[in-house]
Amino acid sequence: MAHFGPADIDAEATRPPVDAPLIRTNKYAATCANCQQRVEPNAGILIRGESAWVVTHVQPCPEAPEDAPAPTNYNEILTKGTYTVVLDGTHTTIKIVRQAEDDDFMPGLLVIGYLSGSNNETDYTNFANVRSNGVANVWTKHRDNERLADVMRTLVGNIPAAREAYAIESSRCSYCNRKLTVPASVNQGLGPECARKV
Repeated sequence: MAHFGPADIDAEATRPPVDAPLIRTNKYAATCANCQQRVEPNAGILIRGESAWVVTHVQPCPEAPEDAPAPTNYNEILTKGTYTVVLDGTHTTIKIVRQAEDDDFMPGLLVIGYLSGSNNETDYTNFANVRSNGVANVWTKHRDNERLADVMRTLVGNIPAAREAYAIESSRCSYCNRKLTVPASVNQGLGPECARKV
């Protein structure tokens, strides 16, 4: 099953010299922007990039173990859409949107939110994003939320089930949110046009 966890990285990040401005020790564990390996708390450097803080190893990056799995590319797994995750008998609705390329907030990136109110169209609280290099970044104030972490692990482990669960609950396409009227489309979670896009 794919892992979903916090990482403070930026796809285009490079490691500036240690004496560069706006550098400090990383408070949280993260993924190194250079080698994609874990950096333990207070064991790396946190650098202010153009659009995000970036974590790297202090010394040259360690060599990855030969049996280390390749990093998960969430841009290859997740697409925009609305999903319902059934976990421990409860439902959590997740909405993923791709920001416009000219947006001031995380342009071009996937932003992930959960339904936090009664309006299924607008009441979402964003808690994470996917960087352009495919690494997931859970925002600081949500990193201790084990429920959200479990929901996301379940989602990325079985996207079709989450699409179907959303369509069954709402009778809407998980991709475009239009009304579904054909049972086969409800079972797939996608209308015929959207099924060709995903």
